[in-house]
Amino acid sequence: MHLFPSLPTPPPLVSILDWLSSIHYSQPGETTPKVIYLLWQIWKTRNEKVFRASSPWPPATCSKAINDFTAWNSCPKVPRQLPPPPNQPRAIRSHLLPPPSNPNLVIHCDGLFLHDSQKATYGIVVFDSHGDICDGKADTILCSSPIEAEAKALLEAVRYAQDKATPCLIRWTVFP
Repeated sequence: MHLFPSLPTPPPLVSILDWLSSIHYSQPGETTPKVIYLLWQIWKTRNEKVFRASSPWPPATCSKAINDFTAWNSCPKVPRQLPPPPNQPRAIRSHLLPPPSNPNLVIHCDGLFLHDSQKATYGIVVFDSHGDICDGKADTILCSSPIEAEAKALLEAVRYAQDKATPCLIRWTVFP
């Protein structure tokens, strides 16, 4: 099965956002959402391999991505304004994450508890005043509950802010 027969290979040292932007503008239509669903499914498959020791089968990953895309594509769409063309990459990043009104860093953090293993993962992503990613951290830790996983993610964000000795805005992500 060839999900993307004409999909360009990402050039070396190009961010995923810039690569997706170039695909979006060079291949309009359904290509960008398909690529996003494929990348999301690859990430989920990777997590299954790492945290549940599964044995992934690449065609199944592609099939799941196609099914997810098809389900999404059948939903009614709400019109939205598209970001500017790819010759303005900073504007695209700013569209996806509006920069803060002050020059401080913005730290996003989240934790995930894995019930089967009594472990958790957390991650922090640091954005500069332009909305560009400038740092981050992720780790796996021993943990006993979802609340503890979220608390440890927040703690790592606070520690990062303390180490930088600059005012930071911390945004905590909570998913149901």
